[in-house]
Amino acid sequence: MSIDDNDQFLIATTEQQIVIYPLYGKDGTFAFKNTIKVTERDDARILQIQPTLRAQLKIKKIQLKPAFIAKNRLISGLQNYLLVWDFKKALLNDFSSIRKIKLDAGIIGGGVQEKMIVGTENGWDFVQ
Repeated sequence: MSIDDNDQFLIATTEQQIVIYPLYGKDGTFAFKNTIKVTERDDARILQIQPTLRAQLKIKKIQLKPAFIAKNRLISGLQNYLLVWDFKKALLNDFSSIRKIKLDAGIIGGGVQEKMIVGTENGWDFVQ
């Protein structure tokens, strides 16, 4: 799990989906406070890898890497592909902005400084 740059959203990753959960209710109340009503919480946004993307990448088994937010980008990985979405669009349930970056080896993890730094099975890779 991770939190976005502004501490407004919790990002949870399972093998098959990424869930973006708002940390504050519609009235600004912290979402995990015991007194907040379910009706006052915003809905989570759920990103699932679609069969068309799976076929395009020739992926047999979906095992997403932990997602995180950096510089307004939602970033995860799948086998040897780095997957990047526009975070603002993702908040509107628009996941069509996906950018797929193929790497030479399977992804282990990543982070962002000037460029995206991706840990792979063969070492580190820097992606623009």
